[in-house]
Amino acid sequence: LLAAITDAKLRRRLEREKVWPRLRPIFETRFHRSAFEVARGGTTFEVAVDHGDIVALGRRAPIAEIELEVKSGAPGAVFDLAESLALELAEAHPVRLGALTKAARGYALADGVEPRPHKAREITFGARVSTEEAFIAIVGNCLDQLRANEEAVLATEDDEAIHQFRVALRRLRAIVGAYRDLIDDDVHAMMSIDLRWLQRQFGPARDLDVLIAETLKPIHERLRGQPAFDRLIAAAETARAEARHTAHLALENPRYLAMLLQF
Repeated sequence: LLAAITDAKLRRRLEREKVWPRLRPIFETRFHRSAFEVARGGTTFEVAVDHGDIVALGRRAPIAEIELEVKSGAPGAVFDLAESLALELAEAHPVRLGALTKAARGYALADGVEPRPHKAREITFGARVSTEEAFIAIVGNCLDQLRANEEAVLATEDDEAIHQFRVALRRLRAIVGAYRDLIDDDVHAMMSIDLRWLQRQFGPARDLDVLIAETLKPIHERLRGQPAFDRLIAAAETARAEARHTAHLALENPRYLAMLLQF
């Protein structure tokens, strides 16, 4: 493989310092792939089904993916295929839209990086940004924040994960509302209805997080030894667990997947 390095000086240095024998894989992807082509409306796609594991330092993460690649034709057509395929699969299996490459997952596994809450990235605009460009950038930023918090919501009990997911939702609803007069009526209705639905799935979990952390627990510190208040705390925590389960189910709901693809 050293022969593939075109910079002769760099190649000689690597050979001289015997770097190559000391290199070790950080992670391995071990999976079986089945691939076939699909033609739709003048566009040809490759559909690849991967099943296996990512292995790093004794840790494993499953690979169970369907990858879609446009081989020829209109790139945007991949969203229509993804939506129809995902909705059909979702009738029998839990399906989610993947955001990370196998390599990104492999490095995270090797580094022991656990899912964590993510705040929105800062957006900067030049003086000549158009209304359309601003909308695309803001919506893209909101979707990035939404997707970045999915794993943390599913994998942790961190209150901040649900909070940041809801922040992204509120930002999306705000930008869609601000652009109301510039969005096609049917598209605006679809966006608004889906965002309201998703916010209702996450609202109770966040409300109970705030109630428990900012109201009930501070009072509990002052009312120790009160059986009635102990029961109130326990009831609130049970309700929160149920609300979080509802939020988790929303992320695995085909409606959420369809909403992301439509956006």
